[in-house]
Amino acid sequence: MPTLTVTNTRTVATGRSRSLSLVAPRPAAILSIPNELIIDILELAITHDKASASRLAVVCKTISEFIDIILYRTVLLHSLNTISLFNRTVHTKSLDFLQSHVKQISITCEPSTYKPNTASQLSHIIRACAPYALVAPSQYEPLYLCPKPYTSSQSSLAHIVIESFIVDLAAGEGNLAAPILPAASDSLSHLRVCEPSDGWASPLSILASFGSLPHLTHLHLARRADSNTDNDVIFVDELRAILRSRPALRMLVVSVFSPEWLDATSARESSLWGALQEARGLDGRLVVRLGTYGEWRREWKGEAVAMRPTGPADFWKKCALEAVASADAVMQHD
Repeated sequence: MPTLTVTNTRTVATGRSRSLSLVAPRPAAILSIPNELIIDILELAITHDKASASRLAVVCKTISEFIDIILYRTVLLHSLNTISLFNRTVHTKSLDFLQSHVKQISITCEPSTYKPNTASQLSHIIRACAPYALVAPSQYEPLYLCPKPYTSSQSSLAHIVIESFIVDLAAGEGNLAAPILPAASDSLSHLRVCEPSDGWASPLSILASFGSLPHLTHLHLARRADSNTDNDVIFVDELRAILRSRPALRMLVVSVFSPEWLDATSARESSLWGALQEARGLDGRLVVRLGTYGEWRREWKGEAVAMRPTGPADFWKKCALEAVASADAVMQHD
């Protein structure tokens, strides 16, 4: 008699669907929109909560790369601690990464607080990053770009903002003629010397110290009113010479500072102000404005500055608007 064998079977749940392992993970939904919008969204998120950057960076590799673009393009070094921390970061990154990501470096830390190793840290940071724009207390920080292997052909430094041009009073002005920054001479287009220094350096000698500057289009200089009338004459004469010899120069801004013991607007009553206004009447590229101590540092203050693609508000646009407003005020008065 034939027999029928029945085998009992049962399915045991493993807790994991095998079918899911064959499906590629879906990309983050945010990646379906244009990159520019992604960066804008991430900027807003990080601006309101900087700690969110580390959380967002783990969403996916592409988001992490966008976060790097935002965090590294503008580096604010406002204290010894930030200088030390970023110097440590520079040691962990490749030159390719740094020079493709870091566009602007702003050093607003007071030089009087520097430690013995601060200069070497700044030198390492500036040379490794080779930024497009550099903001610093004096002309000596950009000088860190000069040692090899950073030659003039490799430099991309186009914007320099310095607090003041330091003059070696012991050496005298005669030693200012040799260019101290040949590495940036060919690439520099915007140069700002924001505040007057304690020593005298004429406009032409300041420019000569940066090299020939064949592509300079925007220049900002500073002068203290009622300090030395002979030097005032030289200052204005050399500004006129710069305007005549540089037809490609689009704007020459001069900030006139009142003596520190007087009201800031007293500079308008000085003979220097009158001479500069006369020069402006001959060449509209010259813009004359009241100087404010510490303005350049305040421009680069706050994390919101680092989040903007271009850094702080456009100084040159602000000066142009001031000039228009000043001209309108004069016309209405007349």
